[in-house]
Amino acid sequence: MLRRRTDTLPSPTSTRARTLRFLGIALALVMAVPATSATPLQQANAATPTPITSVSTFPNPDDSASVMSPPMPAEELLDMSALGAAEQLWSQDTTDSTPSHYYAWCKSGSFYDHNPRDASGLVMVQYRDLPAPVYNPVTIASYALNYHELWLHDGNVAARDAFLLHARWLRDRGMDAQGRYPYTFATDRGPAPWYSAMAQGMAISAMARAYVYTGDASYLTAANKAFQPFKKNLSEGGVVSQDGAWLEEYPDGYHVLNGAVFAMWGLWDLARISGDPAALPLFEKSSKHLAANLSSYESEGAILYELHPDRFAHPTYHLLHIRQLRALSVLTGDMTFDQYASRWEKDFRAYPAPRFTVRTRYLSSRGLGVTLTGSVKYLFRAYFKDRPALNVTGWPVALPSAASTTRVPLQFTDGYNAQFSLRTEPLMADMDYRYSVADVSTLAGWGCDYPITATGTNAVRQVPATLSDVGLVNNPATPNGDGWNDWVYATYKLGGSEAKVTLRIYDGRGVLKATVPGRVVAGKQTYQWSGTWWTRFDLVDATGAKLPDGLYRWVVEASNSMGSSSASGRLFVSKRLTKAPSLDTAPVLQDIWAAVTPFTPNGDGIDDATHFCFTTTQDAWITIKVYDYRGEVRTVVNNARFRAGRYYPLWNGRDAAGNVLPKGNYAYSIFASGGGNSPATALQSGVVGIR
Repeated sequence: MLRRRTDTLPSPTSTRARTLRFLGIALALVMAVPATSATPLQQANAATPTPITSVSTFPNPDDSASVMSPPMPAEELLDMSALGAAEQLWSQDTTDSTPSHYYAWCKSGSFYDHNPRDASGLVMVQYRDLPAPVYNPVTIASYALNYHELWLHDGNVAARDAFLLHARWLRDRGMDAQGRYPYTFATDRGPAPWYSAMAQGMAISAMARAYVYTGDASYLTAANKAFQPFKKNLSEGGVVSQDGAWLEEYPDGYHVLNGAVFAMWGLWDLARISGDPAALPLFEKSSKHLAANLSSYESEGAILYELHPDRFAHPTYHLLHIRQLRALSVLTGDMTFDQYASRWEKDFRAYPAPRFTVRTRYLSSRGLGVTLTGSVKYLFRAYFKDRPALNVTGWPVALPSAASTTRVPLQFTDGYNAQFSLRTEPLMADMDYRYSVADVSTLAGWGCDYPITATGTNAVRQVPATLSDVGLVNNPATPNGDGWNDWVYATYKLGGSEAKVTLRIYDGRGVLKATVPGRVVAGKQTYQWSGTWWTRFDLVDATGAKLPDGLYRWVVEASNSMGSSSASGRLFVSKRLTKAPSLDTAPVLQDIWAAVTPFTPNGDGIDDATHFCFTTTQDAWITIKVYDYRGEVRTVVNNARFRAGRYYPLWNGRDAAGNVLPKGNYAYSIFASGGGNSPATALQSGVVGIR
C-alpha cells in the first residue's frame, strides 16, 4: 500500500531544495515500500528517466479561452534553463515518495499578475461574455501549484501563503456536496453547471501538497472527496467516460489530451498520500487506454488538442503534450509515452498549416467586380486579442505593376475556423486576375507560427455583348438654347461581357456626322459593363458645329473581342420647335401612313398631293416635318394642338419657299407631345415618294 511520508519533504532552505531549483520539473515517484519488494513502477523509476523541462500551464486557455487579456507568448511560459542539470539530478528527486514538486510548473512569476483577484487575493477570471470575474477551479488549482513551486524553490513566504490561500478555497469553498467543482457559467462546450476531470485532478494535486506541508487531515479528506466524481461517467454527473478509460476535461467528451493527463497526475498523487484502493487502478486504466490511443491524436502531420477533427493544439500545448507524455512515461514505466513524445517532438508540429481556400470562378463578364471569398481552417480565436486580418493583393496577370493590397479582417465562424470576403474593383474582360493572400503581424504575434498564404486566379473571358431597351430621349431635338430638348440622351441596357459602347450620328445620305463614346476614363474610351447606361449627345458634329435641322439616323453599338451588338433609329432636329404648354397627357400615335405615295405634284389634278394619316390617342401638340438628305425641307404642321382622334394633314410636294421638290424619296416625321417639361412622348416616321 502507498503510504504518506512527510519526513522526506526537503526544507525550502536546505541544500536539496537549492539543488532542485535548477530542475524544470522534479517528479516524486518512488512508493514507500521496502526496497527488496520494488514494484514494476519502482523498477521503471529506478532506470535513468528522460528529464522534463518545466512548462507553465498559465494562463490556461483550456478554461480561459475567452479571457479579455491574451495568453502570454510561449517564451514566457517555458523555462528551458534547467535542462542540462535535470539530467544529472533526476535520480535524486525520485527518492521523495510524497508529492512535492509538480510535474509541470512555471519558474517565471510574470503570470501572477495576469488575472484579477478578489478582496482576499484569490485569483479570478474575467470572460468576455460575462459581466464580472468568476472563480475557475482549474485556474485556482494551477495558481496554488505554482505558488507551491515558488515556495519550494525560493523559500518565498508570500508564495507559501498564497499557495495555502488557494488550497483552502479548493478545500472549503469550491467543492459541492458530491465532491465536484462546478463551473457555474455555460460555455459552448456545455450548459452550467458542468464539471471537469482536469479541475478535480489538479485540485487533488494541490490539496495533497497542502496536506504534506501542513499535516492537516482536512486536506486529505477533501482530496478523497474530490476523487468521487471519477467513479461516475459524464452521463451520471461524473467526469469520466467509458467507466474511467477517458478522463474528460469537458462535458462534451472529446477527450482533451492535456486535461486528461493533469487529471491522471491527481490520481497518482492521491494514491501516494491516501492509499485509496481505487485511485491507483483508475490511474493505470486511464493511462494504459491513453497509451493505446495516442496515435488517434496524430492528424495531418500535427497533434490534435482533443479528438475533434478541427481542434489542433496551440504551439504551447504541443510542447506541454510532449512533456506530459514524458512525465507519464516515468510515472507508469510505459515507454510508449516517451516514444510518442520523441516522435511528436521530431516529426510533428502543433497544428497543420492553416488551410486557405479562395473561391474562384471562370467569369464570362464582370465590370461590377467580384466578391472574393475565402476561409482559413485551424486558427484559434482564443489566442487573438484583436481580430486577425489578411492582406489580399490582386493584379491583372499581364500588368503586375498594377497590384494593389487590401487589408481584410477575418471573421471567425467558430472557435477554430475563419472566413473573409472582399469586393474587388471592376474587372476588365479578356484578362486573368491573380490574387495573393498572406497573413499579417496580428497572426504571427498570437500563436500562428505558420505563414498563411495562398494564390488564385480569376479568368475573365469575353462573351458577345448584348444591347436592349435602346432609345433616344429628347427626340425631337431643338438645339435653340431655350432649355428644352437642347441635347439628347441615348439610353440602353448592356448585357454579356464588358464592351466599348459608341453612339454614332449619320445624316440623310449616310455620312457620319458625330461619334460619341459611351464611357471615357482619363481621356480614353473604355469598357462599360452590365447594367443601364446613359450617353449624352450635345447635337454638334465632329467639327463642333451645331447640327442643322434635319432627319438623322442614330446607331448605338456595343463591341468587344467576341463581336458587336447594335440598335438604331431616327433623330429629328429642328431649332424652330419650342416647348409647348403642358396638356398633362401622354399621347400615342397609331395607324400612320402616307397616301398617296408616290404622288405627282405636276398640276394635272391627279395625285397632286399626299396625306399624312395618323391617330393620336390623347390631346397632343403635333408637328409634321419633311426631310431630304440635306435636312428639313418643309414643316407641314408646326406644334399645333390636336384633340384625340384621326387626322389627314395634306402636303403638296413643295418646300418652304413654294418650289415643287424634285423626284425622289422624302422622309417625314410626326411628333406628338404632351407639352410642358416632358420630352416628346411619341415619334413616328416614314417615307413618301414624288414621281
